[in-house]
Amino acid sequence: MGRGAKSLVRRIGGCGRARFASIGRLRDCERAGGNERIRTVGFLRGQAGARTTEPRARGSRFQYTSDKLGLATPCLHTGSRGASLSRYIPDIATLATSMRRAFCTVECHRMVVGGISRSNRAFVAALNRELPGPFTAEEAAAVADVDRARAARLLRQLAAQGWIARVQRGLYTAVPLEADDPAAWRADPWAVAARALAPGYVGGWTALHHWDLTDQIFSTTVFVTSRPVAHRQRTIGDARLELRHRPDAALFGTRRVWRDRAPLDVSDPERTLVDCLDDPALGGGLRHTAEVLAVYGEGPAVAWDKLVAYGEQLGNRTVFKRLGYLAETLGVGDTALIAACLERVSAGIGRLDPGRENSGPTTTRWGLKINTRIDP
Repeated sequence: MGRGAKSLVRRIGGCGRARFASIGRLRDCERAGGNERIRTVGFLRGQAGARTTEPRARGSRFQYTSDKLGLATPCLHTGSRGASLSRYIPDIATLATSMRRAFCTVECHRMVVGGISRSNRAFVAALNRELPGPFTAEEAAAVADVDRARAARLLRQLAAQGWIARVQRGLYTAVPLEADDPAAWRADPWAVAARALAPGYVGGWTALHHWDLTDQIFSTTVFVTSRPVAHRQRTIGDARLELRHRPDAALFGTRRVWRDRAPLDVSDPERTLVDCLDDPALGGGLRHTAEVLAVYGEGPAVAWDKLVAYGEQLGNRTVFKRLGYLAETLGVGDTALIAACLERVSAGIGRLDPGRENSGPTTTRWGLKINTRIDP
């Protein structure tokens, strides 16, 4: 049996007292309201008088039929919470044909509550309380006041039971004990990205939605990091990420927010727009970036001077070409914004939408190849 559930099999009545050497186990969990409701069908092998190897426990009652000849003998129990008693399911025919002898009583101590032992429950609760967001085995060891090796074993055990989620090698998150379905629980992708790829910030279309600049919902989270990015699309745990690399000096224009009780950085509206003008793919494409710029221009907290300052600090002059052209075409901004963009237009012809072919008319005023249509 597992470490959590411990039992002593005793035969009452009939032909004296029988003890059995081993117990096969099955657990079929039906979860309701965060608690496990267990239906257990187990089967016994042994013979009368054999010394049991199972530790003694107390609590729930079971009924089963015994067989002195050592045949597989099923036991059936329903309705108990938290018992972890069996692994294998005999078919229903085996169950029916085996139930033919005297009834006995098995006393089991319910050492687990909701599928997790009391000590492990306290450990998971401490992790949730002390370590919001993803954490390492070293941090878990400090919380539990044990050495790292023991903490790592505990984390692996709890991950197998579904109470710890493994984000990536050496990084874990604790499943909330109040989760209705621990197996279906997922860590916040913002918190996962911020911990696994720090330093960096959440940006692009994810930040656009956060600041209510778009109604579109993207299943992938954009994260900008100063770490090397070998592949722009990456999955960490269950978090699907769109990654971009920026040097440490370019990690500016962010605000601190809290997600999953953990602090992390997200680009502010102006920095998000500058990133989307620098790389329109981060805004869901140039056309969507233009729509977002129009929404921003009609908003109550417009700061065009801040947007220009961020573009200057980023150092990509094409940002001003796209910003000036879009502002003029969409009729947003003011004359000061248009003048600031014109002053910063560099030589050469760039593409309005770098994700499309280099074709279409050219505007020398803004130094752009108009390769996509923008409706005012």
